[in-house]
Amino acid sequence: MYTRKRNEKINLKYSKTMKGGLLLGEGAQGKAYTVSSENEEDKQTIYDILKKNISSIQSIELHTRNEDSEGIIKDNDDINDFVNYLGKVKGFIGKIFKYKYFGSSKKTFEKELDEIRNVIKYYGKYNEEYTTLIPLKYKYLEFIGITVKYKTSSQFIVFNKKCKNKFKIDILKLVEDLLESLVILQKSKIIHNDIKLDNIVYCNGKYKLIDWGNIMDMSFKKQIKGTFMTGSPIKFYLLGFSQYFIKQGIYYRTQSKENDVFKSELFHKIYKQVVENFDNAMKNIGKIKKREMITKYAKSFDVYAIGMLIVHLVIKNNESYENYEPLVKYMIDLESPPRSAAYALAHFKKFKASLSK
Repeated sequence: MYTRKRNEKINLKYSKTMKGGLLLGEGAQGKAYTVSSENEEDKQTIYDILKKNISSIQSIELHTRNEDSEGIIKDNDDINDFVNYLGKVKGFIGKIFKYKYFGSSKKTFEKELDEIRNVIKYYGKYNEEYTTLIPLKYKYLEFIGITVKYKTSSQFIVFNKKCKNKFKIDILKLVEDLLESLVILQKSKIIHNDIKLDNIVYCNGKYKLIDWGNIMDMSFKKQIKGTFMTGSPIKFYLLGFSQYFIKQGIYYRTQSKENDVFKSELFHKIYKQVVENFDNAMKNIGKIKKREMITKYAKSFDVYAIGMLIVHLVIKNNESYENYEPLVKYMIDLESPPRSAAYALAHFKKFKASLSK
């Protein structure tokens, strides 16, 4: 194996994902498999797929957590050694990118590599505790993805810690874990921007955020969408949406018949309150500059999303909303929003302590 600088170009051709492997899940960008066999259900894995096609592999490039260097494996014995190493990796999944996703699998893959590197930097020494973006270690390299070059095609794979995406939810613990995570993230002035149940997993005793494709910095220079399901109306206003459009979007959600949550009487009640709070907040917003608005609201948007997530979970778990109402009202307040995740976490701890009295 030799090391090259990241900007050194290699010419690659691309083809559809190689066949084989037991799917753990499939999204718009790619298909996820376990890296190696961990039980009888893992009949085919990333290791099996590569082992099956090993005679056609010309090189494997290891994309590291840092951008300074990447390892390229070309020798047949070294390729065999690396694939056998993957066969011993436990507790990880690999996502194989699909051929052409809004451009090319290579571009989407490279974009995700950059996102992973950034998130690892944001969390620093807390990365392993609060995210699933744990680099694998092969010899002297810590890598987050690989490019497998065959004779006529290439595969692009990123790796993540394997966590549970189906689990029993402890609402209070989920809120505390996510707020702790946001406290770290906000130190880098970053918004996750897409907090919803689909983007939460359970791993090593913690609820963790995943799917970092919508993250944005608090300058609001980029027009990046987030989920409307739990997104603050003020955030969408700052992103350029009109007050009328935002209210129509909220109304559309309350008219949906596709989900039991949306049909819930509590859901309608909460969203009616959100619209009223939004209208009241907008009366004062017109008097302040956009930069002042960003300063006031940016650190509250992910907190707001967690507050709305509590409502969804209460409905799904058939719990009493009264138990959580004071906390939700604090977290989704649009006139006097939480100043930051750190303030919200302190407020949450006081709320949690009051429950035990």
